[in-house]
Amino acid sequence: MALPKLVPLFEPVPYQETTFSHDALGRHICNTWEEATVNPNFDVVIIGAGMYGAYCAAKLYQASESLGLRILVLEAGALLTSEHVQNLTQVGLDVADPIFGHQDNGLPRKIVWGLPWRGNQAFPGLAYCIGGKSLYWGGWSPRLTDADLAQWPAEVADYLRSIYETVEEEIGVEPKADYINGPLCDALKNQIMTALPGVTHLDSVDNAPLAVQGEPPEPGLFSFDKYSSAPILISALRDAAAKSGINDAVRRLFMVPRAHVARLHTGDGRIVQIELFVNGQQRFLSISPNCAVVLAASTIESTRLALESFPTAHMGSNLMAHLRSDFTVRIRRSVLFPAPPVQLEIAALFVGGHTPRGQFHQQITASAGMGGDSDRHLFNMIPDIDRIEDLTRTQDPDWIPITFRGIAEMKGFRDGKPPDRSWMDLSPFERDQFTNRRAYVNIVTTSEEQT
Repeated sequence: MALPKLVPLFEPVPYQETTFSHDALGRHICNTWEEATVNPNFDVVIIGAGMYGAYCAAKLYQASESLGLRILVLEAGALLTSEHVQNLTQVGLDVADPIFGHQDNGLPRKIVWGLPWRGNQAFPGLAYCIGGKSLYWGGWSPRLTDADLAQWPAEVADYLRSIYETVEEEIGVEPKADYINGPLCDALKNQIMTALPGVTHLDSVDNAPLAVQGEPPEPGLFSFDKYSSAPILISALRDAAAKSGINDAVRRLFMVPRAHVARLHTGDGRIVQIELFVNGQQRFLSISPNCAVVLAASTIESTRLALESFPTAHMGSNLMAHLRSDFTVRIRRSVLFPAPPVQLEIAALFVGGHTPRGQFHQQITASAGMGGDSDRHLFNMIPDIDRIEDLTRTQDPDWIPITFRGIAEMKGFRDGKPPDRSWMDLSPFERDQFTNRRAYVNIVTTSEEQT
């Protein structure tokens, strides 16, 4: 049943209360606008606290202690949880279903999901919360191939190659087999490796590059589990609070939630002021000449903000996504094993390939779970050993469901925004609740991409 809406009072309290919870996490992690702007002279302002904004803020804070850089993070959403939702038990935090713009009533779906743009394709939208979609993402993290990197500037390609190993260790991709392993994974991998030379355009098979750390990084520590950028930002925020002695004037890192950036005002070739709405109230933040402003509010919203603030002729073109197709099959267990399962069996593999038109890969998952669902027991926090034993006993003794998720690339078009190509622009027909033009996203697959 629905609960009554809480109406705030002006009486200050250390922690706000709801019908069911104490908002201790929100109070310990977030800042009010007034706290953050006691001393408004910042060296870096980061717009968005999703996967990239949160990571960027934490790393800048850690790396600049000797410089004393002061960093402000502005996040349109609020605190939902402090880590990836799959690291928790079944708490009912799910991804919203895709919708078209005309189906959007302006209210959040699945608590935090909103669709701020309009377009010709249905889409789930954005997770308006600290950590953003990093709280929900699948975790598949393959490297760009040499063929991919050949299309990038050499300096960028060289940098990515030099840093991949460090990042993979940081987010849990390496070592690959510490999270998913066992007889089913080994048997399926061996079968694919045997078949690989006879299949045109397939290049390699490996354990799935999943951003999940199944073992602790050092003795005495907990494992990181499924990666999200929220924990690293939260850790940095708490460190900043402790080192400031609760003195906001000298504190180096702040994070203001429910802060929607509407426009960046410019002058003399730089950003001079940020216009935003904090809890629905219009605010302005002056930007000094030496302050860097980082756009990290997702691809579409960051581009919308740039188009609204300092547009250029080609901004919004060259839009690319990836194509995905899923299909599930069942194979008899006897093809891989002569005996029924004796442990919880799960497999996840990555098969890479190419065609003359571009790169693709297959994400392959399998399990011995009942009901034909290859992902039935994948990415689950099950804190009950008795429940795990029940799942092991009730695995299918005869069939193994396998899902193949085909992921292929789209090609960007840089020369304008024709209707038969993918691009985004500002809509002339619709404005958001802050009276700014919404983004319009045109996603079109060419016949070459579809084949």
